[in-house]
Amino acid sequence: MPTIKNITLTLHSQYDDTRPIPIAPLPVSAAEDDPNTLTSMLLTSHPGAQFWLTYSCSPPEEGEGWRYMYFTLHSHHLGSAVVGWGVGAAEQWRGRTVFGLRAVADEEVERWGFFFPSSLRLGKGGAWWEVKTYRCRGRRREKVCVGVGVTSEVDRQEGGLSLARMGRLKKGEPCRLYNYALLDPIDAPYAVFRFHMSSGSDDDPTVIARSNQEEGEDEEREEEEQQQQQQQQEEDEEEEEEEEEEEEEEEEEEEEEEEETFPLSLKTTIHRRLSVPPPTLLQPSTTHSEPGSPVKKPFSDNLIPDTSSSSLPDTLSSDSLRERGRALRKEGSMGGGLRDVIRGALWRRRKREG
Repeated sequence: MPTIKNITLTLHSQYDDTRPIPIAPLPVSAAEDDPNTLTSMLLTSHPGAQFWLTYSCSPPEEGEGWRYMYFTLHSHHLGSAVVGWGVGAAEQWRGRTVFGLRAVADEEVERWGFFFPSSLRLGKGGAWWEVKTYRCRGRRREKVCVGVGVTSEVDRQEGGLSLARMGRLKKGEPCRLYNYALLDPIDAPYAVFRFHMSSGSDDDPTVIARSNQEEGEDEEREEEEQQQQQQQQEEDEEEEEEEEEEEEEEEEEEEEEEEETFPLSLKTTIHRRLSVPPPTLLQPSTTHSEPGSPVKKPFSDNLIPDTSSSSLPDTLSSDSLRERGRALRKEGSMGGGLRDVIRGALWRRRKREG
C-alpha cells in the first residue's frame, strides 16, 4: 500500500484471494521527479485480469484552504486523463473506484472497467500508468452530456492499462458529474502514484532494472553489516582492554592492602614458618646421645675377652660363679663377652668335676 502525504492508494484484483498483485517500491530519480510528491512502484501484470483502486486521505487542517481531493488516472501512452473522481467530508475521505462512466446517448451511460492487457507491449519508455491527486477549493455539479466521461482512445495493449465495457448503468444508480476548482496547478499535482508494469519475465527491462537495484541494495547492506561487525569488534577489544586494566588495578590494590595489614618482618617470619624444613639424617642411638638408657658399651674387637683362658680364678665354685653372674646382671655391667667367660669357666669346672 503506497502512501505519500497521508494519502494511501491500494490496488486490488479479482485474484486477491489466490494471487495477490506483487508490488515493490522503485527509486525515484531526483533529476526528473520530486521524491517528496512522487512514489514509484513496480507492478507485475496479471494478463486479462480486472483491477480496481481503493483510497483514503487525511482531511485538511484549519487554514489550508481546500475542501476536496481530486484523483485522475493517466495512461503513459495516451498523455491525458482517462478518468477522474473526487472525495470529501461527505464520503469520509475514503472510497473505491471500480470503473469509469461515459455518456453514449441521452440518459445512456456505460460503465468501463479497468483491466490488465492480455499481452503486455512495453513500447518506448516502458509501460506505466499513474494516479495524480490535486487539492480543490470547491466543486460544482454539471449536467451529464454525450461524450462526457472516460475516453475510448485507451490502447488495449500499450501503457499497461486496458478499458473494457461492463454494461450500462441502471436507473437509480448514482451518476453525477462534478467540475472541481483546483488549488494545485495542473502540471504540479499534490501527490503522484506511478505504477510501472512488468511481465515478470527475465528479459523484461523493468525487472532487470529492479534486479540491478536489488543488487546495489544488497551490496550496500553487506557494507553496512561489515562496518557494524568492525565496530562491534573494536568495541569488544576496548571492553577486554578495560577489563584487563581493572583486574591489574584490583591486584595492585590487594597488594597494597596486604602490605598495610602485614609488616614486612611479619610476612618474612610467616614465609619462613611455612617453608619446607631442611632434610635431617637419622643416626642410631648411643649411650652418649641417650644418657637415660641402659649402659651399652659399643662393640669393639679389643673389648672381646679371650675365651680360651679364663680371667676368673678356677678356684671359685659353681655356686660362686652363678652368684657372681647374677650380681653383674643386676648391676647391668655384664656384657656379652663376660657372660661367655663365666659360662666357659662353669663348663670347665663341670668337666673337671665330672
